[in-house]
Amino acid sequence: MKGFAYDFLAVIHAVTVIMFLIWIPFGKFFHIIQRPAQIGAHIYKQEGIKKGMAVCPHTGEAFATQLHIDDLKIVTKQLGFDFTHEDGTSHLDLSPEGKRSRLAQAHLKARLENGGNLFG
Repeated sequence: MKGFAYDFLAVIHAVTVIMFLIWIPFGKFFHIIQRPAQIGAHIYKQEGIKKGMAVCPHTGEAFATQLHIDDLKIVTKQLGFDFTHEDGTSHLDLSPEGKRSRLAQAHLKARLENGGNLFG
């Protein structure tokens, strides 16, 4: 081609490479951010284990570190979500199993209050 349309092809190549790198967020450049964050998460988890585990009031089983639950309560309040009940407890104190069980109990109670029809 003797250099015909070289400038155009060079620009197309550059744009294609840039789009490809943006399109693959978990490529090699993402590791620059991901690896230190992974180490930080591991340290946070170890510190949380040292300070104790949170026990679900519904199931009675440990499910996460208390440090994580306390931080989650702070962050959700800062975002404008308050999951605190009138008695001072929080919805965030429940494990995922406890939350599902409480939701099922609430659905059953609502069905029974509305005529007792459980299937429709």
